[in-house]
Amino acid sequence: MVKLENGYRIAYDELTDTLYLSIGEPKKATESYLDEDYILVRKDHEVVTGITIEGFLARQDDRSWKDSFILKYLPKFNLEFLSEIGESHINESCLKGKIIIPPINFQEQKTFITEHDLITERTPQELVNWVDTVIKEIACQKGGKTALRRREGLCKHLMEELYPLSILAKIEFYDRNDITLKLIMGNQSYDAIIRFSDCERKLEITQAHEGELRVLRVDMLEKEGWYPVSGRIEKSGSKNKGKELNWSMGVKNLEDSLYTQKKLIVEAIRRKVRKQYDSKTNLLVVFDDRIASLVENANEVLSHLVKEECNCTVVNFPVVYIVGFGLKIFFKLEPGINF
Repeated sequence: MVKLENGYRIAYDELTDTLYLSIGEPKKATESYLDEDYILVRKDHEVVTGITIEGFLARQDDRSWKDSFILKYLPKFNLEFLSEIGESHINESCLKGKIIIPPINFQEQKTFITEHDLITERTPQELVNWVDTVIKEIACQKGGKTALRRREGLCKHLMEELYPLSILAKIEFYDRNDITLKLIMGNQSYDAIIRFSDCERKLEITQAHEGELRVLRVDMLEKEGWYPVSGRIEKSGSKNKGKELNWSMGVKNLEDSLYTQKKLIVEAIRRKVRKQYDSKTNLLVVFDDRIASLVENANEVLSHLVKEECNCTVVNFPVVYIVGFGLKIFFKLEPGINF
């Protein structure tokens, strides 16, 4: 649902149960932060321009909802405007739109992190804590969120390799002190080494995402402060000359999102099995589990779908780890056992 009421823009994503409120059309924030109630607050030079509330209906169901979540930031907002959320009414005129992304200014990129920081060998707990801290620190600096979102400079290695490695460390190895993990940068056929007390394993890390669509979502997030999670974004133009993005809101069945992630995961695995790897190299596949995890028994269902799809694939990895960026879905394939 998207509508304009009395100068407020109200958008609600049914699939993720997320409410977006802004004064007028969304503007790029100069500051944003999560408050103590996990409300994302957006400001433009100290003036609140909008808020984002995840779990809008869920908070009402579990009786944790407070009207002050909204009114402390938007005191003139009429809560009656939200009465139809959860119903089938949709304002068709607000379901799509167009935005212009100006050419990207290729200035010298700021250094937020060093290569030495990235490749330092750490225990699972050290790695998890360090990655969590450094991402928050970068996000608080000018241009930091953009660098993380756009994977600029060494932030690309941080977000696409070290952050997934820290997720694996947290889920699989967190309580073990006999293990260290180390990112390896270069052109070798693996991205990290996991050292155990009696052996070591190499680890190849890959992403299961929607390619250019992810880039367009980041473009829209940077320009507008939001993007349609379950909608479409199409572009014309280029980053050098400027882009025109045409977006539309959409609603998918949760099961459709699960099958989309299954397809992306299987494609990522098949891209890697075409290459030759050392027999002691494992594979880590990371994907966006925010929506897929809302399906009942999502972990078991997705695990079954991926194993079923891969049962005819010659997998040349001892173990394939499948982890969600949101830490909500995790399973592993051990070809000698599961296939």
